[in-house]
Amino acid sequence: MVTDFARAIYAFTLRDFREDISYVGHFWLRTGAPVVTILSLWFLSVLVPDGGHLEAYGGHYFGFAIVGLIGFGLQNQVVSSAARKLRRDMLVGTLEAQAASPIAPATLVTGAMAYGVIVALAGASIIGVAGALLGARFAVAPVSLLLTVGASVAAFAGLGLLAGGAVLVLQKATPITFAIDSLTFLLTGVSYPIAVLPEPLQIAAQFLPGTPALEGLRRSLLGGGSVAGPVIHLLLFAAICLPLGWLAVSLAMRRARRVGSLASY
Repeated sequence: MVTDFARAIYAFTLRDFREDISYVGHFWLRTGAPVVTILSLWFLSVLVPDGGHLEAYGGHYFGFAIVGLIGFGLQNQVVSSAARKLRRDMLVGTLEAQAASPIAPATLVTGAMAYGVIVALAGASIIGVAGALLGARFAVAPVSLLLTVGASVAAFAGLGLLAGGAVLVLQKATPITFAIDSLTFLLTGVSYPIAVLPEPLQIAAQFLPGTPALEGLRRSLLGGGSVAGPVIHLLLFAAICLPLGWLAVSLAMRRARRVGSLASY
């Protein structure tokens, strides 16, 4: 069973990779797009004084913001990839054929997400290297970083499964992922520490996986101490969201088959 699951995920990943590199211009534009944002953050860092709320994260805004961009990009790709792929397959008419195969619905949605995870990790690496070249002061703890990234991907994957299930029901991807991205950018400390938020918003931020993900990434990349707390927080998110996501996808696929909406526009 595990072998069948791994083969299915590999097949989906290979399909999406071949499709991605077939559009050469889009592939390289997407790869280079973060450079503009990184340069904007570098210029902004000139205006933001060191210290203050940034002391816990090395004291320098550029490194703080670069890690925020890494975490935000990681979540965006992992969460939105399944929703985008499922909606695309609906529009081109291939989702119905995939659903008629013996592949479990959860495997189908996980496969739609797999290549997005690879793209997200590659993008995060590119942003980190570009930030370091422009002067971001990293103090990398490799083990802490691996633990944080692994737990973050698991938690984000749970959200991705829920978003995929919602797409199967609502037949729209953009509003769902836009809402998740907007809340994440506002509350989780992507471009500013959550300590500057009003207390009610700081409490609300703890219910989003982006908050412990960014905290863990900053601790492991900027020398901010132990990541045990953020990793446990993320694993709790994953333990809740992954089973709920798989259940949501199974129920949504069953409903879509019943009402005949798998090939709907």
